[in-house]
Amino acid sequence: MKFPRGLIFALVGVSLALSWYFARSGADAPRPRAQCLSHTDCQSSERCVVVPKGDGFATFGQCGELCTEDAACPNGWDCRPWVEEQGHLGPEKGKAPELARVKVCMHRAVQ
Repeated sequence: MKFPRGLIFALVGVSLALSWYFARSGADAPRPRAQCLSHTDCQSSERCVVVPKGDGFATFGQCGELCTEDAACPNGWDCRPWVEEQGHLGPEKGKAPELARVKVCMHRAVQ
């Protein structure tokens, strides 16, 4: 059985259009657990946690969900306190105790 050539081209065209549509539908949205430099690089429910290397250069962080306890985090992740810095969260080590802490799910490997 032969398919009409026009039908084949139409199916290929529809397939390409759908592929393009679905590829573009999430292209502008930040990805969960994405790398970030500030909170604006993360989804609205996430915060950017940056652990500086101390070399003076910009350091990429990782987006993490706000939390109140470890049970709210995925397996292998902990709900830990971080200190708000200039547009991102940083480690609380050595920071003044009166600074507000924000708890965010972060992988155990992140110190």
